[in-house]
Amino acid sequence: MVRVFGFLFGLAETLGVSLKFVSFAMLAIAAGLLLATIWFWRSARPETEALAPLEIMGEREFLEADEDTRKRMLNAVRAKPSLAATGEDKSAPTADPIKTN
Repeated sequence: MVRVFGFLFGLAETLGVSLKFVSFAMLAIAAGLLLATIWFWRSARPETEALAPLEIMGEREFLEADEDTRKRMLNAVRAKPSLAATGEDKSAPTADPIKTN
């Protein structure tokens, strides 16, 4: 990092630009990056509720829990609990096992 600043100040001296100018230019660049960062964070879309189960799946408690506890944990963060996951909907489609010959 010191070498980069040394190079910039050496280049400024070679070109005849004052160090004060280089300092103000670096501060202007830093302010521009700060404003761009603030704009980016404010314009970014918030995380949707549909991604909440993925966050739960990454926790240690989820990995160590049994199947019923996992279903309860996932349904607790879903916007609308899945009927198929709770076992209440018997008409939910199920996949047929793959038959191999």
